[in-house]
Amino acid sequence: MRFVHPATLLEKVRKVCDPSQQGDPSSASAPTTSGTRSDPDPDDPTSTQPVDQTSGTAKTGSSQTSMLKFLPKGMTPLRQNMIDEELAKMIAKDFQPFSVVEDKGFKNYCLALNPSYVLPARKTLSQKIIPKLYDRQRESLQAELSKASAVCITSDSWTSRATSSFMAVTCHYIEDYKMK
Repeated sequence: MRFVHPATLLEKVRKVCDPSQQGDPSSASAPTTSGTRSDPDPDDPTSTQPVDQTSGTAKTGSSQTSMLKFLPKGMTPLRQNMIDEELAKMIAKDFQPFSVVEDKGFKNYCLALNPSYVLPARKTLSQKIIPKLYDRQRESLQAELSKASAVCITSDSWTSRATSSFMAVTCHYIEDYKMK
């Protein structure tokens, strides 16, 4: 009240201090016996009941806004797992190293997006999250391939100059007149 409506508050103080405007000088400083007001004053910043600013009457049934509404909400385990999986998908799709979660820039970026999110360690990422994602993707692919009536398999093998052997296997099939 002091900062937003200084004139209104000043008038209220003048009424309380000047007994000639109130009729009974003892009523200005006499405390009430019940401890609560029977008629809340819309201009009094110490009023215990909320006041509707449009009509100037006391609101009934409404409660004061809790401080918890203004604090950031914590991360639920379900949401944490979902973000961890999306991080693992990004690492796999973009061929990023697991150590990207330890980079300062990436940590600051994640903190800016959601301060309550805790980045997993690269060991957790490589030993728990990505294998779980791999298993789920493999099961999905096996279920999809089991529905195919026939498949065509192609393979390609080669050896690098460092004598590392590689082999790629590709499987094609037709479903609803579309090659998959």
